[in-house]
Amino acid sequence: MTDITTWLEAHGMAKYAAEFVAQDVSVDLLPDLLDADLRELGVASLGDRKRLLKAVAAERAASAAPEPAGVVAVRPAVAAPVKPAPAGVGEEGERRHATVMFSDLTGYTALNEAFDPEEVEQVMARIKREASRIIESHGGRVNQFVGDEVMALFGIPVTRRDDARHAVRAALELHATVDAIAAGMAERLGRRLSMHTGVHTGLVIARRSDTRSGDYTLTGDTVNTAARLRGLAEPG
Repeated sequence: MTDITTWLEAHGMAKYAAEFVAQDVSVDLLPDLLDADLRELGVASLGDRKRLLKAVAAERAASAAPEPAGVVAVRPAVAAPVKPAPAGVGEEGERRHATVMFSDLTGYTALNEAFDPEEVEQVMARIKREASRIIESHGGRVNQFVGDEVMALFGIPVTRRDDARHAVRAALELHATVDAIAAGMAERLGRRLSMHTGVHTGLVIARRSDTRSGDYTLTGDTVNTAARLRGLAEPG
């Protein structure tokens, strides 16, 4: 097996080798690393973190054997990207095991009533930036924003061992962050501004989206269940 120093040098990241070695991070552990882990390892540059994660995903995808038709194999810590369907099959997509998270804002109507439209845009832009940062730091991806709602995917395009747990942690951090943002406007708003979230894991059919609504289009009861749980969840 290639040692971690050689691997990092091959990807132009030799400057981080000493810390990886000091923390006993070997090449076989690379697929388990998340954005937050790389920050702890001293990779302060966002660009370098993205490049490292992409390099790991690309190598694992290249070495993965194709699955038999209709079979979904969820292997711990193995990247399995959702590939665009072959020409002529376009709408068939690919069966995947994924975690879907829906989270939206409670108090959005009150926010619009109490604040100037430009202020509302500023508040929502900040919340969306924080949501993107948090979701990505836990290994997920923002699939789309619709109004005051965010839909996030964990396990697409890269399947990891603890996708569901990372999704829940992302949701909790997002709730805490929005609570902190809302604290500064509570008196003026006159009510609580907070998030409520639904998370569910299961089989989906995933395909590249042909629209601007998101990176992937998902079909399956997993998506519906996550949305229903979001509707049932109490804010906070």
